[in-house]
Amino acid sequence: MADEPAKEGRSRGSKNRRRKKAGSQKDLAWDQEPRSSRQRDKGNEQTGLLVNCGVALLVLIASGMFLAMSGGIKPIVHPIGQMLTPPAAVKNPDEAAIPPADQRSEAALLAEAESMARKFLEATTVEELLPLVRNPAVAEARIREFYPEGEIEAPGMQALGPGEALSVRDKLVSLAVRTRDFEEKSLAFIDTPQGLKIDWESWAGWSEISWKEFMATKPTSSHVFRVILAPVDYYNFEFTDDQKWQSYRLESPDHEHALYGYAEKGTALNGNILTDKDTKRINLMLSLKFPAGATSGHQVEIERYVAEGWVEEGDFP
Repeated sequence: MADEPAKEGRSRGSKNRRRKKAGSQKDLAWDQEPRSSRQRDKGNEQTGLLVNCGVALLVLIASGMFLAMSGGIKPIVHPIGQMLTPPAAVKNPDEAAIPPADQRSEAALLAEAESMARKFLEATTVEELLPLVRNPAVAEARIREFYPEGEIEAPGMQALGPGEALSVRDKLVSLAVRTRDFEEKSLAFIDTPQGLKIDWESWAGWSEISWKEFMATKPTSSHVFRVILAPVDYYNFEFTDDQKWQSYRLESPDHEHALYGYAEKGTALNGNILTDKDTKRINLMLSLKFPAGATSGHQVEIERYVAEGWVEEGDFP
């Protein structure tokens, strides 16, 4: 009888160990799986994913190339499937950017300038001028006011001589030309990303108000003019004090009108205008106005120095 409890105890103990062992194997099925087995399965999954992504990407690229060649696509699809908005159209999509003037050969620059000059000087309508000029959005109204009928008496252009050359200063390029009547003039170009464009204002001698109207109405507000300036010694009317004023003769670009302009001596303004003794005449852009109560229509105050030459370098005001 003494042996039975011991036997039963061994039997229970053995049974308990088997249950525990069975239970431990089940619980460890995910937690303590051999590392080599898990890594191998995980690597297989990643490899499969990469292969699938690569195949999808190649399919997308091939589809995009096919549709682009056929001209039938507009949207752009991101590799992960997100639709992207097509890039906004740039201004003047038909005009390719051209290197700056100082990076183009002299021969290429001269050929471009000559071709554009000939088109400009042989244009007979405003519409023919507009594609050739600098900033046509601003210049168009000025040109149409200058040619109210829209028609132009084209001066024509003689062939350039073999020794003709350009003058290049930053974005300003100038070329000496001869019209059909052999009048020699300088034609100014502004270098832009779309190539050379002609500065119409300097060619036409454009001013904010006509010389005739300016002299007749005597405005006390200033207006910008392109002038041919020469130092003179003439003091009269409101400008008799030669200790205060420096006098100049101002001629219109078409040589049809002339004024006497005065700048106060000792000022930065007069320092910009004052020419050396060897300079007889110089082309300038100046802002002019009449003094209050002016009695003469030919004597004005030089209110502001705008630029040397007749080309306003930079954007239009």
